Amino acid sequence: MDVRINHVAMSMPLDESIREDIHGFYNEVFGWTPYSPQGEMGNPLVMLMSDPRLFLFIVDEKEGMVAPPLDHFGIEVFDEDELDEMLGKAKTYKEKDDRVRIIEKKVERHTADAEARPDVPKTTGVDLVNCYIGYLLPMMVEIQHFRSNQS
Repeated sequence: MDVRINHVAMSMPLDESIREDIHGFYNEVFGWTPYSPQGEMGNPLVMLMSDPRLFLFIVDEKEGMVAPPLDHFGIEVFDEDELDEMLGKAKTYKEKDDRVRIIEKKVERHTADAEARPDVPKTTGVDLVNCYIGYLLPMMVEIQHFRSNQS
């Protein structure tokens, strides 16, 4: 069975100012574009990711969800330079808006698990390169890159 997550949904209070701030940040840092779905109840904020089938769906809810600081959803980039570029843009944005939250880039070395990652040979390890970026949303975004290494 080939199953993939295609969207993340959350709720928070949204006014026009917050919508504009979210549009600006997530477009500038991640390249996500706002989309206005026609006929969708509740006037949600939708941010399209790299493919229109991948999106963030934010419902305007007075109380909204409350998440602990490290609750997040993850995205994967296939080039470490992309991760570095997004992190750099978030740091630049933070200079003008202190609501940006960043957990710095780190690298964790893992031994390949042939059952969990059948695409990676057993003799190969994997470095998980990641960082976390948050802005206004109840959840942060974890950016991950998997770098092969020889064990």
